[in-house]
Amino acid sequence: MGASQSGIKRDIMEKASTNFSNGRFQSEKSNKELKDPIRRPGTNIILNHDFSGGLHLWHPNCCDGFVVSSDCDYPPGLSAAFNGCFAVITNRKECWQGLEQETTDRVSVGSTYTVCAWVKISGGSHYMAGVQATMKLEYQDSSVCYSCIGRTCASKERWEKIEGTFCLSTMPSRVIFYVEGPLPEFELHINSVEIFCASSGDSDKSNKELKDPIRRPGTNIILNHDFSGGLHSWHPNCCDGFVVSSVCDYPPGLSSAFNGCFAVITNRRECWQGLEQEITDRVSVGSTYTVCAWVKISGGSHYMAGVQATMKLEYQDSSVCYSCIGRTCASKERWEKIEGTFCLSTMPSRVIFYVEGPLPEFDLHISSVEIFCASSGDSDDFIPLSLFYGILELNQCFIFYGILKLNQRR
Repeated sequence: MGASQSGIKRDIMEKASTNFSNGRFQSEKSNKELKDPIRRPGTNIILNHDFSGGLHLWHPNCCDGFVVSSDCDYPPGLSAAFNGCFAVITNRKECWQGLEQETTDRVSVGSTYTVCAWVKISGGSHYMAGVQATMKLEYQDSSVCYSCIGRTCASKERWEKIEGTFCLSTMPSRVIFYVEGPLPEFELHINSVEIFCASSGDSDKSNKELKDPIRRPGTNIILNHDFSGGLHSWHPNCCDGFVVSSVCDYPPGLSSAFNGCFAVITNRRECWQGLEQEITDRVSVGSTYTVCAWVKISGGSHYMAGVQATMKLEYQDSSVCYSCIGRTCASKERWEKIEGTFCLSTMPSRVIFYVEGPLPEFDLHISSVEIFCASSGDSDDFIPLSLFYGILELNQCFIFYGILKLNQRR
């Protein structure tokens, strides 16, 4: 472990990159907020959430891990700014390798859970990298579904927060929470993981909620959001698409359970191929936007598969940045909701919203896409998309890895 320790020592003492020295990225919280679970209601379903018991009940996922305490002299310079324990995940060979804990017996169908985890990174050639919290759902038919709960841009100098929510519509045989990413060259630090039950009840939404944008404030910036105008303003991304109405007999058995139009994206050859719409002239710097999209799948050999909403940012210097806005585990029998938020810190030359995934064997169904401006001005509560600079390499290796490598995970 000596070589690894030396690597972390060097990384912890590195100075912040000048690209982020202007203070735009302000997610650092006080030690009190980081370590005080009392400020949240209910009971934390994560056991040994602060690693005060070492790695008890936690399991490194095909990698190694150990716990560092505040009275330890490793890594140097960190204990003075942090009072408590944290886990270090090392010897990672793949992006998805991280730290996990099974929560099967502590979650229930229909309840909404809030997730909060604090992370940092060390090692690697970049100052910042994407880290995400994921829920792994294992079913009795041996199928496995992965769902991104939340994501942040982790740095080497301070703790960043991952936040998100999830709700189980069916009860898998196993429910496993874990933190994964970034690229294998980095080591991952994790602290104070909390999952609380925010509400109980049936999570299945009525068709009225699915199709009624009036219940949300503001103006939907997505044009032809319900596909009542066909694919007008929408563009299939290197694949084919068409719109199905409630009076159409395709796909069979679906129109009786759904009143409205939806898009079907087919002839997909890559996971990232889906449906997109440019929104450049309808978004502004500093405003926070909420995203909601309803999706289903058809075809394929599995009952469920991951689908996500992504923002593509194209800049004048020809660089491109991708960021996952939200993700859900889509099924063949009912509509599932993707939710998320985003905030632009700089204005790209083009801003494109699209829905992508799952594996190419599936056809993707999309309905009622909504993006509303939740607040204007600078927001410290949301991560600017331009800071997710894992750009194309990180997007290909990390965001889609859980989809491309479903059968290669443990």
